[in-house]
Amino acid sequence: MTNDFIDVIREQLPDDERPDAVRIALTTCKALGPHLAAIEARSLARSLPEGPAAALQREPYQAGLGRPELEARMSHELGVSAARAHELVAIVGAAIAERMDDEAEKHLADVEPSIRALFARSEGRAPFHAGAKVPDSLADGRAGSKSSIAEGRPGGRRPLADANPNGGQSDSIAASDDPRADRRLSSAEPDRTLARGEPPPED
Repeated sequence: MTNDFIDVIREQLPDDERPDAVRIALTTCKALGPHLAAIEARSLARSLPEGPAAALQREPYQAGLGRPELEARMSHELGVSAARAHELVAIVGAAIAERMDDEAEKHLADVEPSIRALFARSEGRAPFHAGAKVPDSLADGRAGSKSSIAEGRPGGRRPLADANPNGGQSDSIAASDDPRADRRLSSAEPDRTLARGEPPPED
């Protein structure tokens, strides 16, 4: 028998992921469970096929969870990037919202806002398509990318400690091969020390 819930999800997937539509749907519903109180999960489950409905109610509610935790779990369990997990969560959320009735929507009033937004309904809502714009926090590779602050600057491969600005003045610290040599106050020439309060001699 054709499962229209799975079909809606499958239509949003690229060809190589379509065979995994059932797994994606079940994994997402199971991961959503801890974000929903029992009555919220039950109200959504009523509009879902048996498998996804059971997955949605499998795990107890855990307070303090939001979409970042949901997507991190999806990334881990499906073995996909954080950006792809974000897209898959949106795809399944849109499929659930498409089937959700008014009573279920009322029960979601107290759900954590980032999770509730997944089930937002509107007239003529367009389904989520793979390839839609991903938030900058994911698209810039913060999750799992080498472009991080720890490596110096976004997109860079050199740590800050190794980075020398180019084009500095010939006598500047930045232009020196050893920026610390002969520049420390403690080793400055007597007529250049701050303690004497005298400006350096003119060249």
